[in-house]
Amino acid sequence: MKAVILAAGYQTRLEKDLAALSEEDAPYQILNGRPKALLPLKGGVLLDHLLAQIKNSGIEEIYIVTNGKYYPQFCSWAQGRNFALDHIINDGTLTNEQRKGALVDLELVVRSLPDDLLVVAGDIVFYPHFELKQMVQDYHDNPRPLIAMYQEYGDTSRRGIVEVCNGRVESFIEKPASGTTTSRLASTACYVLPLFAAARLQEYLSQTQTLAERDAPGHFIAWLHTQMPVYAFEIPGRFDFGSLDDYQKMESELSKSELLKIPL
Repeated sequence: MKAVILAAGYQTRLEKDLAALSEEDAPYQILNGRPKALLPLKGGVLLDHLLAQIKNSGIEEIYIVTNGKYYPQFCSWAQGRNFALDHIINDGTLTNEQRKGALVDLELVVRSLPDDLLVVAGDIVFYPHFELKQMVQDYHDNPRPLIAMYQEYGDTSRRGIVEVCNGRVESFIEKPASGTTTSRLASTACYVLPLFAAARLQEYLSQTQTLAERDAPGHFIAWLHTQMPVYAFEIPGRFDFGSLDDYQKMESELSKSELLKIPL
Protein backbone atom coordinates (compact mmCIF):
# COMPACT_ATOMS: atom_id res chain seq x y z
CA MET A 1 0.00 0.00 0.00
CA LYS A 2 1.09 3.54 -0.81
CA ALA A 3 -0.13 6.86 0.59
CA VAL A 4 -1.19 10.02 -1.24
CA ILE A 5 -1.45 13.37 0.55
CA LEU A 6 -3.62 15.91 -1.28
CA ALA A 7 -2.17 19.39 -0.68
CA ALA A 8 -2.92 21.48 -3.76
CA GLY A 9 -5.46 23.87 -2.22
CA TYR A 10 -4.98 27.64 -2.17
CA GLN A 11 -6.49 28.25 1.33
CA THR A 12 -8.40 31.36 0.29
CA ARG A 13 -10.43 31.47 3.54
CA LEU A 14 -7.29 31.50 5.68
CA GLU A 15 -5.70 34.21 3.56
CA LYS A 16 -8.79 36.40 3.98
CA ASP A 17 -8.57 35.95 7.75
CA LEU A 18 -4.89 36.88 7.75
CA ALA A 19 -5.54 39.98 5.66
CA ALA A 20 -8.04 41.18 8.29
CA LEU A 21 -5.70 40.76 11.28
CA SER A 22 -5.34 43.57 13.81
CA GLU A 23 -1.96 44.77 15.10
CA GLU A 24 -2.12 42.59 18.22
CA ASP A 25 -2.44 39.51 16.00
CA ALA A 26 0.66 40.44 13.99
CA PRO A 27 2.59 37.26 15.00
CA TYR A 28 0.16 35.23 12.87
CA GLN A 29 1.34 37.05 9.76
CA ILE A 30 4.05 34.38 9.59
CA LEU A 31 1.32 32.11 8.21
CA ASN A 32 0.86 34.30 5.14
CA GLY A 33 1.82 32.75 1.83
CA ARG A 34 2.27 29.24 3.24
CA PRO A 35 0.21 26.16 2.39
CA LYS A 36 -1.83 24.79 5.29
CA ALA A 37 0.19 21.57 5.32
CA LEU A 38 3.35 23.59 6.09
CA LEU A 39 1.98 25.79 8.86
CA PRO A 40 3.86 25.62 12.19
CA LEU A 41 2.48 23.05 14.61
CA LYS A 42 4.02 21.82 17.85
CA GLY A 43 7.70 21.41 17.03
CA GLY A 44 7.33 21.09 13.29
CA VAL A 45 4.70 21.75 10.67
CA LEU A 46 1.29 20.14 10.21
CA LEU A 47 2.62 17.82 7.49
CA ASP A 48 5.26 16.42 9.86
CA HIS A 49 2.56 15.15 12.20
CA LEU A 50 0.50 13.66 9.37
CA LEU A 51 3.63 11.96 8.02
CA ALA A 52 4.31 10.48 11.45
CA GLN A 53 0.79 9.00 11.51
CA ILE A 54 1.18 7.49 8.05
CA LYS A 55 4.62 6.01 8.71
CA ASN A 56 3.41 4.63 12.03
CA SER A 57 0.72 2.74 10.09
CA GLY A 58 3.46 0.84 8.25
CA ILE A 59 3.31 2.75 4.96
CA GLU A 60 6.69 3.99 3.77
CA GLU A 61 6.00 5.05 0.17
CA ILE A 62 4.24 8.41 0.37
CA TYR A 63 3.39 10.93 -2.36
CA ILE A 64 2.32 14.56 -2.02
CA VAL A 65 0.32 16.39 -4.69
CA THR A 66 0.59 20.18 -4.58
CA ASN A 67 0.40 23.10 -7.00
CA GLY A 68 2.96 25.22 -8.81
CA LYS A 69 2.63 28.08 -6.33
CA TYR A 70 3.58 26.00 -3.30
CA TYR A 71 5.75 23.35 -4.99
CA PRO A 72 9.06 25.13 -4.08
CA GLN A 73 8.03 25.30 -0.40
CA PHE A 74 7.26 21.58 -0.31
CA CYS A 75 10.63 20.86 -1.95
CA SER A 76 12.40 22.94 0.72
CA TRP A 77 10.51 21.07 3.42
CA ALA A 78 11.43 17.71 1.84
CA GLN A 79 15.15 18.49 1.75
CA GLY A 80 15.12 18.87 5.52
CA ARG A 81 13.13 15.66 6.06
CA ASN A 82 14.90 13.11 3.83
CA PHE A 83 11.73 12.99 1.73
CA ALA A 84 12.17 12.06 -1.95
CA LEU A 85 11.69 15.10 -4.19
CA ASP A 86 10.27 12.95 -6.98
CA HIS A 87 7.44 11.99 -4.61
CA ILE A 88 6.22 15.60 -4.66
CA ILE A 89 3.94 16.08 -7.65
CA ASN A 90 3.19 19.51 -9.11
CA ASP A 91 -0.28 19.73 -10.69
CA GLY A 92 0.86 22.72 -12.78
CA THR A 93 -1.60 25.33 -11.51
CA LEU A 94 -0.50 28.67 -10.07
CA THR A 95 -3.71 30.31 -8.87
CA ASN A 96 -6.98 29.36 -7.20
CA GLU A 97 -8.79 30.17 -10.44
CA GLN A 98 -6.66 27.61 -12.31
CA ARG A 99 -7.12 24.79 -9.81
CA LYS A 100 -8.24 21.47 -11.26
CA GLY A 101 -9.78 19.89 -8.17
CA ALA A 102 -8.53 17.37 -5.61
CA LEU A 103 -9.85 14.38 -7.56
CA VAL A 104 -8.00 15.39 -10.73
CA ASP A 105 -4.87 15.76 -8.58
CA LEU A 106 -5.44 12.31 -7.12
CA GLU A 107 -5.79 10.85 -10.60
CA LEU A 108 -2.30 12.15 -11.43
CA VAL A 109 -0.99 9.64 -8.89
CA VAL A 110 -3.49 6.83 -9.49
CA ARG A 111 -2.56 6.52 -13.18
CA SER A 112 1.08 5.81 -12.32
CA LEU A 113 0.68 3.82 -9.08
CA PRO A 114 -1.09 0.50 -9.60
CA ASP A 115 -1.50 -0.24 -5.89
CA ASP A 116 -3.87 0.06 -2.96
CA LEU A 117 -3.88 3.65 -1.72
CA LEU A 118 -4.33 5.48 1.54
CA VAL A 119 -5.61 8.93 0.54
CA VAL A 120 -5.47 11.77 3.09
CA ALA A 121 -6.07 15.51 2.80
CA GLY A 122 -2.94 17.52 3.61
CA ASP A 123 -4.69 19.69 6.18
CA ILE A 124 -5.91 16.88 8.44
CA VAL A 125 -4.73 16.54 12.02
CA PHE A 126 -6.18 13.53 13.79
CA TYR A 127 -7.06 13.65 17.47
CA PRO A 128 -3.96 12.59 19.45
CA HIS A 129 -5.59 9.48 20.97
CA PHE A 130 -6.22 8.01 17.49
CA GLU A 131 -3.55 6.25 15.46
CA LEU A 132 -4.08 5.83 11.73
CA LYS A 133 -2.56 2.35 11.87
CA GLN A 134 -5.85 1.14 13.42
CA MET A 135 -7.73 1.96 10.21
CA VAL A 136 -4.98 0.56 7.97
CA GLN A 137 -4.91 -2.67 9.98
CA ASP A 138 -8.69 -2.97 9.72
CA TYR A 139 -8.31 -2.75 5.95
CA HIS A 140 -5.58 -5.41 5.87
CA ASP A 141 -7.78 -7.70 7.97
CA ASN A 142 -10.65 -7.27 5.50
CA PRO A 143 -9.68 -5.50 2.25
CA ARG A 144 -12.47 -3.26 0.88
CA PRO A 145 -13.01 0.45 0.14
CA LEU A 146 -12.89 2.11 3.54
CA ILE A 147 -13.65 5.69 4.58
CA ALA A 148 -13.03 7.44 7.88
CA MET A 149 -16.07 8.89 9.65
CA TYR A 150 -16.69 10.55 13.01
CA GLN A 151 -19.60 11.75 15.11
CA GLU A 152 -20.41 15.36 14.20
CA TYR A 153 -22.05 17.20 17.08
CA GLY A 154 -22.20 20.56 15.32
CA ASP A 155 -23.67 21.76 12.05
CA THR A 156 -23.96 18.88 9.58
CA SER A 157 -24.82 21.15 6.64
CA ARG A 158 -21.09 21.77 6.06
CA ARG A 159 -20.12 18.09 6.01
CA GLY A 160 -20.46 14.98 3.92
CA ILE A 161 -22.87 12.91 6.01
CA VAL A 162 -22.85 9.12 5.84
CA GLU A 163 -25.71 6.74 6.54
CA VAL A 164 -24.36 3.33 7.53
CA CYS A 165 -25.89 -0.12 8.02
CA ASN A 166 -23.71 -2.89 9.50
CA GLY A 167 -20.62 -0.90 8.64
CA ARG A 168 -21.56 -0.47 4.98
CA VAL A 169 -22.21 2.97 3.51
CA GLU A 170 -25.87 3.12 2.48
CA SER A 171 -25.88 6.77 1.43
CA PHE A 172 -23.47 9.68 1.25
CA ILE A 173 -25.05 13.13 1.36
CA GLU A 174 -22.79 16.10 0.66
CA LYS A 175 -23.71 19.07 2.93
CA PRO A 176 -27.31 17.98 3.61
CA ALA A 177 -30.01 20.54 4.32
CA SER A 178 -31.70 20.39 7.72
CA GLY A 179 -34.09 17.45 8.01
CA THR A 180 -32.55 15.53 5.09
CA THR A 181 -31.03 12.87 7.37
CA THR A 182 -30.85 12.02 11.05
CA SER A 183 -27.31 10.64 10.74
CA ARG A 184 -24.53 12.44 12.61
CA LEU A 185 -21.75 10.43 10.96
CA ALA A 186 -19.53 12.80 9.02
CA SER A 187 -16.97 11.68 6.46
CA THR A 188 -13.52 13.18 6.46
CA ALA A 189 -10.95 13.14 3.65
CA CYS A 190 -9.21 9.94 4.70
CA TYR A 191 -9.85 6.84 2.59
CA VAL A 192 -8.32 3.47 1.87
CA LEU A 193 -8.93 2.60 -1.77
CA PRO A 194 -8.06 -0.88 -3.06
CA LEU A 195 -6.56 -0.89 -6.54
CA PHE A 196 -9.88 -1.95 -8.09
CA ALA A 197 -11.64 1.04 -6.48
CA ALA A 198 -8.94 3.62 -7.23
CA ALA A 199 -9.01 2.48 -10.87
CA ARG A 200 -12.61 3.71 -11.13
CA LEU A 201 -11.56 7.33 -10.55
CA GLN A 202 -10.92 7.98 -14.23
CA GLU A 203 -14.41 6.68 -15.03
CA TYR A 204 -15.92 9.03 -12.45
CA LEU A 205 -14.02 12.03 -13.84
CA SER A 206 -15.15 11.21 -17.37
CA GLN A 207 -18.74 11.66 -16.16
CA THR A 208 -18.20 15.03 -14.45
CA GLN A 209 -17.69 18.53 -15.75
CA THR A 210 -17.89 21.02 -12.88
CA LEU A 211 -15.05 21.94 -10.56
CA ALA A 212 -17.29 21.24 -7.55
CA GLU A 213 -17.72 17.62 -8.65
CA ARG A 214 -13.97 17.25 -9.16
CA ASP A 215 -12.81 19.08 -6.06
CA ALA A 216 -14.38 17.58 -2.91
CA PRO A 217 -13.17 13.95 -2.66
CA GLY A 218 -16.47 13.06 -1.01
CA HIS A 219 -18.20 13.36 -4.39
CA PHE A 220 -16.15 10.41 -5.64
CA ILE A 221 -17.09 8.35 -2.57
CA ALA A 222 -20.76 9.31 -3.04
CA TRP A 223 -20.54 7.87 -6.58
CA LEU A 224 -18.32 4.90 -5.71
CA HIS A 225 -20.70 3.47 -3.12
CA THR A 226 -23.34 3.16 -5.87
CA GLN A 227 -20.89 1.09 -7.91
CA MET A 228 -19.53 -1.26 -5.22
CA PRO A 229 -19.74 -1.84 -1.47
CA VAL A 230 -17.94 0.87 0.52
CA TYR A 231 -17.45 0.60 4.27
CA ALA A 232 -16.91 3.08 7.07
CA PHE A 233 -14.38 3.11 9.89
CA GLU A 234 -15.26 5.32 12.84
CA ILE A 235 -12.51 7.51 14.30
CA PRO A 236 -12.71 9.76 17.38
CA GLY A 237 -12.46 12.87 15.22
CA ARG A 238 -10.05 15.27 13.60
CA PHE A 239 -9.41 18.98 13.65
CA ASP A 240 -11.39 20.86 11.01
CA PHE A 241 -8.90 23.39 9.77
CA GLY A 242 -9.99 26.06 7.34
CA SER A 243 -9.92 29.42 9.06
CA LEU A 244 -7.47 31.23 11.34
CA ASP A 245 -9.82 30.60 14.27
CA ASP A 246 -9.70 26.85 13.53
CA TYR A 247 -5.89 26.99 13.46
CA GLN A 248 -5.74 28.79 16.81
CA LYS A 249 -8.09 26.26 18.42
CA MET A 250 -6.04 23.38 17.02
CA GLU A 251 -2.83 24.91 18.37
CA SER A 252 -4.40 25.33 21.80
CA GLU A 253 -5.75 21.77 21.96
CA LEU A 254 -2.57 20.11 20.73
CA SER A 255 -0.40 22.07 23.16
CA LYS A 256 -1.95 19.91 25.90
CA SER A 257 -1.43 16.59 24.12
CA GLU A 258 1.29 14.13 23.21
CA LEU A 259 1.70 13.46 19.49
CA LEU A 260 3.67 10.82 17.66
CA LYS A 261 7.35 11.55 17.27
CA ILE A 262 8.02 13.55 14.12
CA PRO A 263 10.14 11.54 11.63
CA LEU A 264 12.88 14.07 10.73
